[in-house]
Amino acid sequence: MLALTLVALAACGPKQTPLSQLGPEELWLRGIEEYNDGEWDDAIRYFERFTSAGGADPRVHQARYYIAHANFNEERYVTAATEFARLSGDLGRAELADDARFMACRAYEELAPGPRLDQEYTRAAIDHCRALLEYFPDTDHAVAANAIIERMRNRLAEKVFLGGEWYYRRRAYDSAIVYFDDVAEQFPGTRWAPRALKRLVDIYDTLDYDEEGQEARERLLRDYPDSPEARALAPGS
Repeated sequence: MLALTLVALAACGPKQTPLSQLGPEELWLRGIEEYNDGEWDDAIRYFERFTSAGGADPRVHQARYYIAHANFNEERYVTAATEFARLSGDLGRAELADDARFMACRAYEELAPGPRLDQEYTRAAIDHCRALLEYFPDTDHAVAANAIIERMRNRLAEKVFLGGEWYYRRRAYDSAIVYFDDVAEQFPGTRWAPRALKRLVDIYDTLDYDEEGQEARERLLRDYPDSPEARALAPGS
């Protein structure tokens, strides 16, 4: 895994020297210096020039990584996500690929909006984290990637649940059932699944659908016995 804390380097000539007059080594050192100083835009300028002048230099991929990371640090998450994703695709399973894939996941998580909005970026975060875990099962990022997946799945589940709530409040029970069923089926293990099952119990009880209500009740008690929703239905509660 590539360390993000780069070693301090001595300055290599006046900073006023035009980029066009700097060779690859000077561009690399300048980029490192600016990155260490947190001068993200200046680091990007030097590293972008280096990637153009570096030819087959093996550090070109590292420069691309630092460009993407500098954009991430500047909260330009769309650019960062795009660059990290492109780099991870170019690297395949080579060194640095897992770092790039994980950072793409993080950037998309930053872009993920609230649950009422379109969840394209939320799904992208899940996809990149899952790809990371598939291609690099021993990655140091595994715990963090799984945590991001869990957070993003809860967000997707919340969006569907809120759709069900909208119909539930309007007593459009048939439509609400479709949404709550989707939460229970598509997002098991999230905190929204037991809430959806409890809503199904409520609806079926209201409609006097005894068999469906009992099935939802049993599933809630069986699959989520420690949830507040299950405890509310437990005998003697």
